[in-house]
Amino acid sequence: MRWSVVIALILGLTAVPAVKICSANDTFYGLGAFGATQYHDDPIWHTTENFDWREYHVNPIAGKHLSDRWDVWVEGNLGYVDWDEVPDSVEVGASVLTSYDVLSHKGWSLFGEIGAGIGWGSATPDPHIVDDFVLGFLDYGIGIKARTKQGFVIRIGPRFHHRSGLFVRDAGVNGYGIMFSVTK
Repeated sequence: MRWSVVIALILGLTAVPAVKICSANDTFYGLGAFGATQYHDDPIWHTTENFDWREYHVNPIAGKHLSDRWDVWVEGNLGYVDWDEVPDSVEVGASVLTSYDVLSHKGWSLFGEIGAGIGWGSATPDPHIVDDFVLGFLDYGIGIKARTKQGFVIRIGPRFHHRSGLFVRDAGVNGYGIMFSVTK
């Protein structure tokens, strides 16, 4: 199945409930960060035999609480990919994500998240990896969420981030790393 079909499905399933939310009391805002890596010797997620890279992202967040356990948000993506070969890449975009708290107890919870989005990316060293400037994003992960008495929500956990061209067949770029965010 093409990534674009999967991304369109996830966007549809998360955007429709987000549009129906009207209560301003359930809004949250914040900032997140995500750092990931990919090594060509990795037996599971590798997409190229030629390059290793590290990626760094800053993610502005704005969303709504659908319930005590379910959140939907838009997450900006300002990313920088440090390739072993030049040129390094930048990516800019936005994703719609949703998370559900699977287990919850006294301000702590274990959550799962999934989302998709679109954006723009600059050139990569190998056109086989990402051969289009219009990108599709797919993100998923799990993590721990802590709610403070001051109303902040702190989230941390592993996340998988995929991006590939929306209008061409390419291998895409997979990164997995740690995401961290603080919202209120």
